[in-house]
Amino acid sequence: MIKYFHLSFLLFLVTGPAWAQQEIGPGKTNLQKQQLIFAKTICDITPQVQYDTNKRHELTIKFYADWKNKDGEPFQNNEHYLYLIDNFDKWMIGIKENDKYLINFSPRQKQSILQATDQITENGMSIKPVYSNGYLELINVSQPLKLRIDGKDGDLITLNLFFTYVTAKPKNKNIEDIPRQLAWSFSLPGKTPVPDEHVAIMQEETEIAEQEIKDTIKKEKEKEIIAPRPEPPVKEKVKKEDTSRKDIENKIDSLAKKYNVIYHELASQFESMKGIINPGMADIGNRIRQNDERFSMVQEMFSVKDQLSEELFENMSLGLTSCKSDNQYCDSSNTVYLTTIRTFKSKIEQEISHLLSEFQNIDRRTMPLKGTEIQNKLKDLFSEVSVIEATLEKLQTSINAQNKDIYSLFMELEGKVELAEKISAFDLAFNQVNLQLEGLVVDYDNLKSNFENKKFSKGYFKWVRQSYLKKADNIINSYAVINSTFDSLSHSKRSSFQQYDLDPLIESQQGFEKERSGFVNRVEILKASIIESEYEPFPFLYTALAIIFISILIFGTYVYLMALRRKKLKISPILSTSRPAKNAIKIQPTMVTASNKGKGLADYLKPNKDRYLELNMSHEWADSCVKNVYFERDCIIKTYRFFEDSIHSVGTTEHSANETGGYLIGQWDYNPDEPDKYDVSLEDFIEPGDDASFSKYQLNFGAKIGVKLQSVLENMRQKSNRDFVMTAWFHSHPGLKIFLSDYDLQVQNDFAGTQNKHRMLALVLDPYTPAWDLGIFPYKANGDMNNAADSIRFFSFDSIYHWALTPPRREIVQFDNYFAHDISRAYSGTSIRNILFSLPGILEIKRFIENAKLQTGKNFTTGLFSGFQHNPGSHYADLAIEQVLSEEDWQQISKPDEKKIIGAIFFLASVSEDNAKALNDKIIQLTETYGKNLVIALFSPADEGLSLLPADIITRSLISAPDKSARVPLPELIEWTRKRK
Repeated sequence: MIKYFHLSFLLFLVTGPAWAQQEIGPGKTNLQKQQLIFAKTICDITPQVQYDTNKRHELTIKFYADWKNKDGEPFQNNEHYLYLIDNFDKWMIGIKENDKYLINFSPRQKQSILQATDQITENGMSIKPVYSNGYLELINVSQPLKLRIDGKDGDLITLNLFFTYVTAKPKNKNIEDIPRQLAWSFSLPGKTPVPDEHVAIMQEETEIAEQEIKDTIKKEKEKEIIAPRPEPPVKEKVKKEDTSRKDIENKIDSLAKKYNVIYHELASQFESMKGIINPGMADIGNRIRQNDERFSMVQEMFSVKDQLSEELFENMSLGLTSCKSDNQYCDSSNTVYLTTIRTFKSKIEQEISHLLSEFQNIDRRTMPLKGTEIQNKLKDLFSEVSVIEATLEKLQTSINAQNKDIYSLFMELEGKVELAEKISAFDLAFNQVNLQLEGLVVDYDNLKSNFENKKFSKGYFKWVRQSYLKKADNIINSYAVINSTFDSLSHSKRSSFQQYDLDPLIESQQGFEKERSGFVNRVEILKASIIESEYEPFPFLYTALAIIFISILIFGTYVYLMALRRKKLKISPILSTSRPAKNAIKIQPTMVTASNKGKGLADYLKPNKDRYLELNMSHEWADSCVKNVYFERDCIIKTYRFFEDSIHSVGTTEHSANETGGYLIGQWDYNPDEPDKYDVSLEDFIEPGDDASFSKYQLNFGAKIGVKLQSVLENMRQKSNRDFVMTAWFHSHPGLKIFLSDYDLQVQNDFAGTQNKHRMLALVLDPYTPAWDLGIFPYKANGDMNNAADSIRFFSFDSIYHWALTPPRREIVQFDNYFAHDISRAYSGTSIRNILFSLPGILEIKRFIENAKLQTGKNFTTGLFSGFQHNPGSHYADLAIEQVLSEEDWQQISKPDEKKIIGAIFFLASVSEDNAKALNDKIIQLTETYGKNLVIALFSPADEGLSLLPADIITRSLISAPDKSARVPLPELIEWTRKRK
């Protein structure tokens, strides 16, 4: 049985696979497919090698590309390119002359392409690839790349190539990324790694083993047939000893031959490995030395510059990135070599162990001489392998140290950039304080000049002096505020730079300190001069006489003009331009006929009843020609926010807003229950154009609002196939209460004309009342216009607005009424698909951000998204945002069944590691309270955009760097609300 085992083991050694690289065959051979991943696309690249053994000095390579989108779906490519670039200038000329394209790239991208040098080697010897026109273009399949090689059997060819990614536009091509590196290796067809003499030995040993097995079997059969003859006892013992010794020697010879073959096989494999690993180690060593030089240059640039310019920072980042890329290549290559050499070393150890075991089984007392010789050979081979292993381990140590240095410098570089950004931010803040101080200096100079010019004149009275004193006090008070801001900034600057152990000099700060020295003293001296100055007594007697004279003159002129007007009316009453008295308009009650008996607007509005608020005019007026007014939900919100913006433009604490307003359009019909009355709808608000003129007590809508009115009416007619008209005009009385002035009545009569009499409405709003009082003025039955004295009570526009914000119960989401953004493409693994922004929801977000900007001292401000969840399927959910509330407001309001908290918005005053941790803790608290099916919106004033994150997969890393494809610009949302109708 032992001999059978020896034979099978020997056959395994002869036929088992030897250590080798991938070998190509004659003809066409595809190498392993490798993948390049870009921001929006993925490209699989497969090289095809064509080799003819009759033309051993020629090698042809083609590259095939399969393009996929980010989801891994293939697409037909006509605008994505990959280039292998040998000569940058020739490439630029070729693109311009052959393709008629312009190339767009940054200096950083050009520098990366110049540094990306393709390397093709044969057994470690460089083969310089030369591309036609300086480049090789790859869309789906490239032109063949022809190489001149030695072409010896078993030669190792390595391809180390840099691919540049380019996209094609109508008239230009854009470089989208720095070059990406891919590598392949293969060997030419050739002889097996075991030499011929070793094969002969193996074959001879196999034949001997087979013959021994046959002889043994034959002897055993003969023993069974022929009985042995008895021999004298002494002679038999000698014979057995001779036979036993001969068997042992035969076994030793057999094992010696066997392990000689194993040694020669291992030695041959080691020679092949050295042919590959030694050039690779040399290449890795060269790369490490080049990296050391490049890293030293970057380190030197870093050490001599206190503040980094953007260009210098980009160059340093590019150098470090190149070092990192080369180090990754060295690391991966060295790891492969180490793994290979350690596996081979383990194999030698295993063979030595087997050798000792098998020889000692034959002779347990001593190691046979032949076994010791082969053992020493294997140990020598083991030592040579260990030397290469030690060299590779030393290279790995250098690579690891280099990686550590690169990472450390990256961190220091980011710290220096952060320091430069902080210095720039404080410089800007100090500069703003400087500008305020310069404004005060100008005010002081003007006050001083006016005072010195006025104090010697006869018109310098006591009240003039008092106004100058008040202006001087205002300058001192303003300076105190500015100085306090400056001191606060200085303290903040010292705290911010304390961690860097420096207090940087900021020119704008020094400028302020220089300018403020002595400024208050100058103002105080001027104030003392104003107090000590002498003034003239006011001539009250002459002033009173002048006023009496002017009054008599005005009164006389008025009497004369009125007399002239009465005379003119008596002569030509037909040409009179005066308006008839109110009571002169007599309207007979309308008779109910087939033509004027209407159905009202209720039937038309019924399918969309939840969109309209029905207001009964009998609640406000005892006598009204209009029965019901139907106010559309989005129109309410749009109108409310228009008047709210007019208040915010002057500040919420000052009651100084001008009158403003616009037009309302809709439809009308006769009321079915009371044919003499009308039903009117208000469905869209037309804002005035930039030619409108508004003041405290008067308004002029201008001409452009009429053009906008006609355009909107035509658009609505085309969309609904119904005719819309102007049904009301709306203006504000800020702080003046609700009434129609004489001017308002004149505007109302001009709008009503003769065709729209009785159904044209006038809406008046006082936004400075607590409930935003709203009057909806209709005509009376006799044709007179209702006014404030006729009202029973007014409506609250604030209550109407909150009704509009409360979402109606919905069974199906109408996507046309929402701004939708799909976040499932940006974040894999989330159960949330679309985030739906309603019009009121967007306006509420805008209001939340405006209020948050006025708050100071908070890292972030929180608001809750109220709305509902719509489930289109079993895997995804759509979240519709209807309202933004505080947590206190959410606890107090009544909640419909389907209304729930679906997310939160955070206004980030600043971004830091501590803020990210606090923000993450707050989000965890919200998910524990309201569930994980939430959307988190982050808003930073720096970029004016909402970054959307799903709470079910959120982490601190996502908070620090959310996906850009899940960002929605706030101006885009606001613009959508204006264009939605």
